[in-house]
Amino acid sequence: MHLKRIILIALAVLLCSTASLAQDTEKKEKAKRKLFPDIETIEVYKNVLGIDIANIINILSKKNESYLINYKRHLSKKHALRTGLNFEWSTSRDGYIGMGVKVGYERIYPIVSQHWQLHWGVDATFQYLASNFQPNTSFRYGAGPLIGFSYFPVRRFSISTEVGINFMYTDHRNPESYDPRDNANVWDIKVGSVGMLIVSYHF
Repeated sequence: MHLKRIILIALAVLLCSTASLAQDTEKKEKAKRKLFPDIETIEVYKNVLGIDIANIINILSKKNESYLINYKRHLSKKHALRTGLNFEWSTSRDGYIGMGVKVGYERIYPIVSQHWQLHWGVDATFQYLASNFQPNTSFRYGAGPLIGFSYFPVRRFSISTEVGINFMYTDHRNPESYDPRDNANVWDIKVGSVGMLIVSYHF
């Protein structure tokens, strides 16, 4: 009789432990779904066209890593191709003409709710600069990882920002100069995209 009581108590403890474990697992899953919602339940538009408003506001102190026009093409709800374009033109004596383009890949994660998204990716970049005053030209090639987030106040509009590390190679050319610095090849590592604020339309 004593043995039966021990067995019954052990079974009761085991059942309680199993039920408690199942409840804890369910709570963890609910918390995970709340923090990282299922992206398959979120509507995603194929095309995203954005403008970096910080690029316009800070036009006098604009960074080389800034791109005025940005476009994304969603391959699926989790994956997207991205590109950016920038063009600068000045007629002043100390001004220059410049063009920049980037292409890359982006991986998307919804967080907290469908209003917030986290993304990471990688970009390859190219930039051309030519001085108006001297025959100075620069060709810059770069690549680097990035991470950022987006906020959706409504379904078709988002505000996003990101930060990345840029590994860049610059080829400076001036055929009329004998200064080695005017015909040098330079490697740089910079933290880029800081301060960018892209307003995008999704369609």
